[in-house]
Amino acid sequence: MRATQFQILSALLALVALLLPARTSTAQVACWQEENGGNGHWYCLISFLPHQGWQGPLNYSEAVGAHLVTFGSREERDFVYSTIVTCPWIWYSSSGPFIGAIQDHTAPDYAEPNGGWRWVDGTPWTWDPWEDGPSLDGTCETADRCVLRFANPNCEFAPSSWVCDAPILPVCPRCETDLSPLYAIIEFETDCDGNGLVDFGERLADPTLDANNDSILDRCACTADLDQNGLIDSGDLIIMLNAWGSSAAPNEGDLDGDGLVTGSDVVILLGKWGPCQSCLVC
Repeated sequence: MRATQFQILSALLALVALLLPARTSTAQVACWQEENGGNGHWYCLISFLPHQGWQGPLNYSEAVGAHLVTFGSREERDFVYSTIVTCPWIWYSSSGPFIGAIQDHTAPDYAEPNGGWRWVDGTPWTWDPWEDGPSLDGTCETADRCVLRFANPNCEFAPSSWVCDAPILPVCPRCETDLSPLYAIIEFETDCDGNGLVDFGERLADPTLDANNDSILDRCACTADLDQNGLIDSGDLIIMLNAWGSSAAPNEGDLDGDGLVTGSDVVILLGKWGPCQSCLVC
């Protein structure tokens, strides 16, 4: 292949990569099952490109009904570490995947290296993930915030080894075309219908439960919320009545999909009356 052809191909690959969102990585999914002392949550490794920074996986996780992983206990951290983090192919330099821990340098309790840390989903910070290992070295004191990621100092993996980074990774000449992925771990815990099963696991076992692939179980989708206020109420009924007898889209009142707004649509709406049951992050 001539040099010019190779350059064009490289540029096209770089452009495609820049347009891709964070994405799930191959087969790195684990469930901490309740019968094994876990919480029933699912954990998934995702990859993203360096130029996206920490915000890339943060936005992606929220869009698919998850959050960056948070550890309420050492046992949870150890499970995620042993099932996902020890895979050597996910490591980039000496740093491993990002998690949902951030250090706010404006917080009243901020102090280097261990003060001001928070979990992104509001999980209480009742213990330090590194409490049974070396403390952080305070390398992020020049940034407004820090985010936490696993580390393997001296190429030795340990669940209590960490490194902190700025949320916006440094911009360098090669970053915009660098196709080498970074990684983060996201956690699924939403149970939209309260049946005791995390929705992600149900969708994984039976993809038809989310036919439109919007990360919400179809049975939980709040399709009757025509005015999008989180409630099935009189406002939705008024929208439906205004479209009565006419052809309409589902968001205008055709809930049964027959092409018309009729009494059967009203029956569906009244059956869902009240707060929407679906949510992305519960």
